[in-house]
Amino acid sequence: GGKGGSSDDGSSGAPQESGGGAEGFTCVDTLDGAHSKTIRRCAFSNCDTMIASVSFDATTCIWDRKVQRNGPGGEGGGDESSQEWELLVTLEGHESEIKDVCWSPDGELLATCGRDKSIWIWLQEIDEEFECLDVLQGHTQDVKAITWIPASRALVSASYDNTIKVWNEVSDEWICTQTLDSSYQGHEDTVWGLCCDP
Repeated sequence: GGKGGSSDDGSSGAPQESGGGAEGFTCVDTLDGAHSKTIRRCAFSNCDTMIASVSFDATTCIWDRKVQRNGPGGEGGGDESSQEWELLVTLEGHESEIKDVCWSPDGELLATCGRDKSIWIWLQEIDEEFECLDVLQGHTQDVKAITWIPASRALVSASYDNTIKVWNEVSDEWICTQTLDSSYQGHEDTVWGLCCDP
């Protein structure tokens, strides 16, 4: 799934070369047919074999990369390979548009956040399924952005409520361990993005 159909601009959805001279990029695949509204953000897994996409349709789609070797005798014998992305699973739970998505540094967890003021923590299981571990409530407005602190399982969120929150897992429960706001000489308006020093 996820291939074929036509795009909003009336094109066939087939891969096309872009312009741009020697530094130009070539479209090698188009992933479509899964979301019903605008896609807000995409994130590669740390192993580069999955993409998570989030949308204003309140869903998260997980795409899995399948690689096939093309050799003289068929599969497995040659140096050339082809890849195809397939829709693995669609995660539901958010009540409205999802704003951001990111994978944890160890690749086991996926976090999503949205207009419903919540953050969802998903665990990738061995059978390629995803389980919701927790739904974090604490922001009073839209959660605009999330990111993991490198080399840890701490999560940072930014919101329309003018705050940044730090979340940690304590005894199998995710809790807010710090809120950065104007009392810390912080932001006095919406926090739109986050970046952590590696």
